Amino acid sequence: MFLAAGAASERSRSVPLVGLGSMNATTHLDADAYWRAGNCPWTFFAYPRVFADDAGLPPDDDAKQLLAALQGRGIPVGTWVNTPVEDTANFACPKEAIGCLNDALSTLEEQGEFEKGFCTKRTEYLFSLVGKARKGDAAIFRQSRS
Repeated sequence: MFLAAGAASERSRSVPLVGLGSMNATTHLDADAYWRAGNCPWTFFAYPRVFADDAGLPPDDDAKQLLAALQGRGIPVGTWVNTPVEDTANFACPKEAIGCLNDALSTLEEQGEFEKGFCTKRTEYLFSLVGKARKGDAAIFRQSRS
């Protein structure tokens, strides 16, 4: 698990998820508003900010499906694109939902919907691609996953 810490960036934003039919707006966390209210969102999946699309999502269909699956279980999660951590975007939830989030992640892994350690492994993989890609070029990700 990754816990964002540090001063808020003036460019911080949380983007509602679009383009995935199974995303649920009622369980979307506005991590930026949560941060501005004096709380620190719990971040559980990180990816290079340079890979975030206009909706704040990484170029990773499995990660998008994870976010949709968690929202489908009623867990308030969302993207936090311009976090206080330099060059890093995250999936986040409010601290009050950490227990539910961890339970849901364990269940999804146990049911085989996602490999064990998916968040950690995929985060490491996405960051390993940073040196291989130009700013704004997610094509390297798609090529390397083929």
